[in-house]
Amino acid sequence: MTAFRRRCWFAATLAATGICLANATRATAQAPDADRREYAIKAAFLFHFTQFITWPESALSGEGEPLRIAVFQPNPFGQVLEQIVEDKLVQGRPIEIRYINDVADAEGAQIVFIPQSANVSREIIDRLSGQPVLLVGEDREFIRNGGMVALVRTGERVAIIIDRDTLQRAGMDASSRLLRLAQTVGESKL
Repeated sequence: MTAFRRRCWFAATLAATGICLANATRATAQAPDADRREYAIKAAFLFHFTQFITWPESALSGEGEPLRIAVFQPNPFGQVLEQIVEDKLVQGRPIEIRYINDVADAEGAQIVFIPQSANVSREIIDRLSGQPVLLVGEDREFIRNGGMVALVRTGERVAIIIDRDTLQRAGMDASSRLLRLAQTVGESKL
């Protein structure tokens, strides 16, 4: 796939979530516009990770059970994440959003999002390291500390950084489509 086609595919993917994002921005009207846009984009990425990350069978509950995304409080998304995943199925599974305050509450989640404002990323990484849980944070330091994916704001964009080694040690992998959009790091952590 050419770079142009990748950009077109990605633009189309984000456009498909545009209706949800338009409605969701009303729910977070008190936040500055740039922050609303940033977290709407990050919410769309979290949804798309459910489609482009492969988990081992042991990480998924029984057939038809939801795929769970846990978000540490404080919730930076407002209602946008719930609106994006509403009525969506991934591999025949609905998506469930949980808002949590403690790492023990992340049990059963396939994705855990740790906003910078949570100030608990190191504890969570240590506790969930090596388990098939996609740990997503918001800065390069998160990757250096053992996180798997960072959604980093760079100007007007949100960049994806993936530590493929950490992801694979936990028995997961990212699709080639996702890897083409991301900056990948490995043994030589940033």
